[in-house]
Amino acid sequence: MELTNGGHSLTHHAAQAATCTEVGWEAYDACSRCDYTTYVELPALGHDYQTEIIPRTCEDDGYTLHTCTRCADRYADTIIPHCGHWYGEWSANGDGTQRAECLRGGCHHEKTVDCEIVELPALNISLCPVCGTASDGSKPALANASVKIVSGRIPHGEALLRVGTLANGEKLLTVGYVYGGQLSKASCQVKITLPAELVNGCTLSLLNADGTETAVAYTVEGDSAVFTLDFAQSQHDALLLRLIPVA
Repeated sequence: MELTNGGHSLTHHAAQAATCTEVGWEAYDACSRCDYTTYVELPALGHDYQTEIIPRTCEDDGYTLHTCTRCADRYADTIIPHCGHWYGEWSANGDGTQRAECLRGGCHHEKTVDCEIVELPALNISLCPVCGTASDGSKPALANASVKIVSGRIPHGEALLRVGTLANGEKLLTVGYVYGGQLSKASCQVKITLPAELVNGCTLSLLNADGTETAVAYTVEGDSAVFTLDFAQSQHDALLLRLIPVA
């Protein structure tokens, strides 16, 4: 609409609200014949961000989410990588596979993988050091032991140690690093500390891949038996030892 005011030919312009990124203005008049105007600019408001912490999960990264309360513009920063599944004890399915559930709170993921079969011709059996199932029907149990790296690179996964008696009466100890249900290739030397009662009255003999055996010395410190093993000298991804009763 054009109005005449004091010689000006005025056009009225409606107000425009400012946004987060765009300037606005109040309602104003402007002359169509000269530079006269009552225009007053309203500066852009800028974003008004609120933050929300999105926690990481086993499979998804965590991050801080910033969301504008006025226009819903958003961005994320402070990325925290996902933590991966942390599996409990692996159980055999009876078909050459094994399964385990994730132990992290709120995650109910279950994974199934092939068993990690190791052949032991000297004992006439095969077994999986991960789930503990042996071809003779026995199952060495998880032992409360400490496995500490003395030298070498840290392998993937967690150390797992099992001790048990086979169907033929032989007592066996297995040590390996397990990641996602599979044995990790390790090249480190480890110090093992376990309850002395597990090895009392026995000598330790490492089973080599070529069928030979190597004696392993241990010391008793209080209620614990302590010895070292070297994955770098083994052709197996797990270390397997016979516990031989002293005559």
